[in-house]
Amino acid sequence: MYIFAQFRIVLGDFNFAAIQQDNPVLGPIYFITFIFFVFFVLLNIFLAIINYTYSEVKADYSIGRRPDFELGKMIKKSYDNALKKLKLKKPQEDEDNESVKSRDLAERARREGFDENEIQSAEQMKKWKERLEKKYYSTEIQDDYQPVTQQEFRDLFLYAVELEKELHYISLKLNRVMREVSALPY
Repeated sequence: MYIFAQFRIVLGDFNFAAIQQDNPVLGPIYFITFIFFVFFVLLNIFLAIINYTYSEVKADYSIGRRPDFELGKMIKKSYDNALKKLKLKKPQEDEDNESVKSRDLAERARREGFDENEIQSAEQMKKWKERLEKKYYSTEIQDDYQPVTQQEFRDLFLYAVELEKELHYISLKLNRVMREVSALPY
C-alpha cells in the first residue's frame, strides 16, 4: 500500500494536505526528501542514457561510419533506376571501367618511373581501401553495431602500416627535394 502511494507521488498524484495532516512535522520533511532523491535518481538515469547515446554516435563518426539517412543519395539512386527502367539512360558497366582505369593508372605510373613494387603496393592499398569503404561507408548498413573481427583488424592495421610507409617515403622525397632546392644559388 505504501509503495503504491510512493509510486503515485513520483507520478505527481499526491495529496499534500493529507500528508501534512497525518504528521505535521515528519510528513512534509519525508515528502520533500523523497521527491528530491527520487527525481535526483531519475535525472541521473536520464543523463546516463543521453551520455551513452552521445558516446555511441561519437564512436560511429570516429570510425568513419556515415549516417543511414542520406536522403539525397537515395533519391538520386531511385531517379537513376527509374531512368534505366524507362530506357532513358543506359546502365553503366562499372566493373569494366574500373579495370580499364586501373590498368591505365598502372601504365601511367610505369611511364612516370615508378617501380613494380610501388605499383603493386598502391594497387593493394587501393583494393584494401575499396573493401573497407564498401564495408564501413555503405549506406545499406542495417544494424547499428558491427564488431570488427581479428582478420578485419589485421587488414586495417596492415593498411595503416602501408600508409605510414608511403608517408615516410613521400617525406624522404620531399626532404631530398628541399635540400636540392636550398642548395641552388639565387
